[in-house]
Amino acid sequence: MFQTLRNAWKITDLRKKILYTLLIVLIFRIGSAITVPFVDVENLTKAVTAVTAGNNANFMDYLTMISGGGFSSASIFALSITPYINASIIIQLLTVAIPVLERLAKEGEAGRKVLGKITRFVTVGLGLMLGIAYYFMLRNNANYSSMNVLVKEAQKGFGAWFAAVTIVLCFVAGSALIMWLGEQVNEKGIGNGISILLFAGILSGIPDAARTLWNWFYVAGIAQLGNDPSAIKNVILVPIVLVIFLAMISFIVFMGYDARHLP
Repeated sequence: MFQTLRNAWKITDLRKKILYTLLIVLIFRIGSAITVPFVDVENLTKAVTAVTAGNNANFMDYLTMISGGGFSSASIFALSITPYINASIIIQLLTVAIPVLERLAKEGEAGRKVLGKITRFVTVGLGLMLGIAYYFMLRNNANYSSMNVLVKEAQKGFGAWFAAVTIVLCFVAGSALIMWLGEQVNEKGIGNGISILLFAGILSGIPDAARTLWNWFYVAGIAQLGNDPSAIKNVILVPIVLVIFLAMISFIVFMGYDARHLP
């Protein structure tokens, strides 16, 4: 594998594509750390932590994972690639139900370009809807929680309207920018731009996941065996989770490899 990477690096054109892709990933990661205006990041992090400790933990963890941590920090990339993926799925499904879209899908490259433009508009529309929903989530937390997620200037009068428009537009612009970054990787990078950004977002969550597993295994497990015999369940479950995780990866790789060699 390393020899393959070294050989690929020696090819000038391929090296430029790899470096360009890495630059796009870097921009994506930087955007995931830039918080939109009018949001108290410290209180938001506490609020998300409180939610993840409850019944909605799986859903909140999923949103945080695919956004590379942007969801929990209300970054400009908080919506991540979700609007684009949903828009792509919607358009693909509608090509079966709507004759006009079906004809475009059969017209070759020209038709695909038109469908691509339609997908971009749908992406912006979905980003607007999700941005509004995200803002109301922040506002409701500010109204009903002891932790005010929105800063005081963004909670009353004209400031509330201005903050709402600013926050929503930042989210929409972020989702549109991610879509553009993915397309740039497709055109000038190594391809599969959206998949690479999704992978980068998931990969960024591995250190936190590893830290959590270690706390379960050692801090809440081995270190507590003398005081709490029930802590043995953490010592047993963490290795099982790791084995299942590795088995899933192996299975996916095997199926992908096997599919490429089917006649």
